Amino acid sequence: MKIAHISDFHLRHHLPGTSTASFRLSRRMPELLGAVVDQIRAEEPDLVAITGDVVDHPFFDMHGADAMAQGEQDLRLVAEILQPLSCPLGIVYGNPDHPDLFRKVFGHLPDDFEVAGHRVPSFCDEEVKHNAPQRPAAPRERFLAALAGDEPRRQLPPPPRRLAPER
Repeated sequence: MKIAHISDFHLRHHLPGTSTASFRLSRRMPELLGAVVDQIRAEEPDLVAITGDVVDHPFFDMHGADAMAQGEQDLRLVAEILQPLSCPLGIVYGNPDHPDLFRKVFGHLPDDFEVAGHRVPSFCDEEVKHNAPQRPAAPRERFLAALAGDEPRRQLPPPPRRLAPER
């Protein structure tokens, strides 16, 4: 199975400002991500895995009305840019992504699916103190069941979620 993996866009288009780490090029990310999607399409993978930090939602204004609306617009822009991909997409959020907005935009995608005879489960963790990831009770039970079950298909292990302390 051929898997394309992309991560850490830290995109800001509708959200004001830029990532605190200027090397991330968050304002140029729509253009850059579009070019990456073209490259991925040319490779014809079976699966595209996106492992978080999709947008760079500012921590200081995580729940403000304007930031929520702009963050949702940025997530919808990412979804639009990813639209040309014809293979399944596995996507999870990272610590600068707003979980509720992420679920609103990408919640229609399955969190357990099959690709080329392989089971692909995915799990989103929540950020707790000191940027540490923690898997809530229901997803943790589903994770443990996925690892312990008598699954006849090959199973891709869920990727570990890294929530880097960058701020």
